[in-house]
Amino acid sequence: MYNLDLQDTVNEIETTINHFDKYGDPKARKQVEAPPQRDQELEWPKKITLSWLFKHAPITLLLKFIGALATAPPSLMQLRSPTARASPTHARATRAVHRDHWLKNTQ
Repeated sequence: MYNLDLQDTVNEIETTINHFDKYGDPKARKQVEAPPQRDQELEWPKKITLSWLFKHAPITLLLKFIGALATAPPSLMQLRSPTARASPTHARATRAVHRDHWLKNTQ
């Protein structure tokens, strides 16, 4: 059992040395090149289109825009609906008026 553990340890060390010889020191940090600086400012187009925004705007701005589009219609519909804020008594009375009107017109 001891010899088997010893052989496993020797195999692991040899694998580590081979990896070091092949790829180098894993802790050595390579010099990260700075992104190229733009010499001039971004030129704004005469019309800002969706395709221009997708190419030039940061992703966070696009996500905020999509979120606003997704949440605005339900919020606006809730504000517009007069029965959404009406009391239950008012809602029953409104249904009764509509029912009476329907019954009167179908006879």
